[in-house]
Amino acid sequence: MNRLCLLFLLISTAVFGAPPFFTTFTPPEKWLIADPLKLEKPIQIGFVESSKKIFSPSLTLSYEKIGKTTLKTYLAAVKKNYAADWTSTCQELGTLNTSLGKASLLQIEMKNAWGNITLLQAISLYEGFALIQTAACLQEDFLRLHETFLNSFKSLT
Repeated sequence: MNRLCLLFLLISTAVFGAPPFFTTFTPPEKWLIADPLKLEKPIQIGFVESSKKIFSPSLTLSYEKIGKTTLKTYLAAVKKNYAADWTSTCQELGTLNTSLGKASLLQIEMKNAWGNITLLQAISLYEGFALIQTAACLQEDFLRLHETFLNSFKSLT
C-alpha cells in the first residue's frame, strides 16, 4: 500500500500541481486508494474504507497556496465559509502534533443527500501552503473511526 500511495502522490503532483515539497501520511490499514479521476481539485490523494458502500468513510490530503497568511487568519476564513452554509456547523477542537508541527483540528457537522455527515479536518501551514487533511464519515460511524482518523492525521510528514 505504501508504494502505491507514493506512486500516486508523485503522479498527482505532476498532473495537478503541488507545493515544492513532498508530503505524505499513513492511511488506515486495508483502506483503498480512491479513484484519482473522482477526486476534486485541490485534493491530491484520498483513501476510502470500502468501495462497496454508497457513502464510505474517507481520508484526503489537499493543499492550498496561502502565502504569508497566519494559521489563525486561515482558520477564521475556513470557519466563516462553513458558517455561510446553513446545513453545517464548525468548531475548533484544539491542536494535534505532527512531524511538521502543530495542526489545528476542526469538526464539521453537515447534512447532505447521504445523511448526517461528520468531517474532521487537520490543518497545518508549511512553506506558504495550507495542508488540509479531511476525514469524512456518517455521524453514526464517527465514534468507531475517530481514533483511526486522528492516527492518520498525526502521521503527516
